[in-house]
Amino acid sequence: MTMTLYVGGILILIGTLGTVFGPGTRDPIVRFINVEVSSFGLLLIFLVYHTTLALITYIAAAGIIALVFMRMFLRMERLRIMEGD
Repeated sequence: MTMTLYVGGILILIGTLGTVFGPGTRDPIVRFINVEVSSFGLLLIFLVYHTTLALITYIAAAGIIALVFMRMFLRMERLRIMEGD
């Protein structure tokens, strides 16, 4: 139980540092992967306390993060097309 808590905290730390300072931070796909690492760490921490809460939170957070990043990808692509005209 405490090992899950520690692994979750380490994943949050690694994912957050990877998103901010890691290699390829200009690439949105790499940032998305690093954010997913952080959210999986959050899931592990929630699993220590309550299983149902953890799964519901992870599903909701992953869905919202995916929608935000897909919208960002589409806007970036639209800006690239407009700059090419």
